[in-house]
Amino acid sequence: GVLLLFRKNPVRVNEAATTKSNVLFSPVNGEVKSVRSKVDHQVFGNDLVEVQILIPWWKEWGLCLPANLMVVDRVYRPEQPFFRYKLFSSVDEATPAPLQGHYVTMARSGGDQIGLHFARCLLGRSAQINLEPGDKGKLGARFGFFPWGGTALLYLPGNYEILVKTGEQVVAGETPLATEL
Repeated sequence: GVLLLFRKNPVRVNEAATTKSNVLFSPVNGEVKSVRSKVDHQVFGNDLVEVQILIPWWKEWGLCLPANLMVVDRVYRPEQPFFRYKLFSSVDEATPAPLQGHYVTMARSGGDQIGLHFARCLLGRSAQINLEPGDKGKLGARFGFFPWGGTALLYLPGNYEILVKTGEQVVAGETPLATEL
């Protein structure tokens, strides 16, 4: 029974990825909590699309690359746990929310930059990320894990069409999240 909590599921990379390089897949297993447009972010830039995915403690915790990417930057800010069912937001629009958690900026071969933000929940642990600037990886490559779950936020440029809806279950490396227009 206890060993089920520490299982490592195989990553089944979606076959469409071999023919469609403009598709981004889910980097985690979980549920899409929200999709927002025209989001400004202190690390990743302005006028972005944000996809927030909740990673439950009972799902497999592996983190996978959403496409063939190169790591541009990685930043860690000490984090305070937060209540996972609350959107990341500031008290008022003029004051940005404080930076906390892991921030990874990645680039596609065409130059588009993609941001991943990992934040822990009240009962969770901080994400363990094994990436450094300059690392390159293929779709589905594991780059870490998120003990006891948390929240992953994917930030994309405005030229991506989001393919998932709020409440949808996503599987790392299998579920298409967005396609470049």
